[in-house]
Formats: sequence, structure tokens, C-alpha cells
Amino acid sequence: EEKSGLHFLIEHHFNISDKKLEEIMIKNNINFHCLSHYYDVYKDTKQILINYSKLNNDDINIFINNLDKVFKNISK
Repeated sequence: EEKSGLHFLIEHHFNISDKKLEEIMIKNNINFHCLSHYYDVYKDTKQILINYSKLNNDDINIFINNLDKVFKNISK
């Protein structure tokens, strides 16, 4: 499939729903979806699906740093 590629999953243990986590990330200009986004019937998976096939090393570092900042804020 054209939109397939290299992906990895990050499991989170925050006390929020996948939908809420996606909303927080969008507000912080981080583009990703939780695995539950792709299910026909919604179910919290607590897993973030990351597509990194089109990212270079600089983009990956920026993404990880931004993700880390948001995760730290959620954890407070």
C-alpha cells in the first residue's frame, strides 16, 4: 500500500484516553495517531503509532524532543 512504511509503537501509561492524548498532541503540533484510531470499534490501546519512514535524523530528533516535553507535562 502507498501509505505503508516503517512504523513503531510507543506504549503510554497516562491516565487519559487515547482520544484525549491525540487532542493534546494536535494542540502541540505533533502529528500522530494512537493505534485505536485505526480500529473499527473504539478501544483505548495506550499505544502510539509512529510512522518514521519519511523522517530524516534531524526530524526524528525534533519529534522526540517535542514528544518528551508533552509527556513531561502530562505526567505532572
